[in-house]
Amino acid sequence: MFALHELRRSFSMNWLYLTIGIVLGVAGIGMLLFALTSSPILKKNRMERRRQAAENHRPEEYH
Repeated sequence: MFALHELRRSFSMNWLYLTIGIVLGVAGIGMLLFALTSSPILKKNRMERRRQAAENHRPEEYH
């Protein structure tokens, strides 16, 4: 009976650790993606591309 109780407790602890690991992993990936998308270099490049696209779409009289 004692061994069965220990097995159940061990099994439930493994599920707890697995769940915590998955949650932390998802949070870590989310933070990594957020950091990559909010990078100042990427923002600068994005703004430069937008500016160039806006210049290319202006009518000729405004050049």
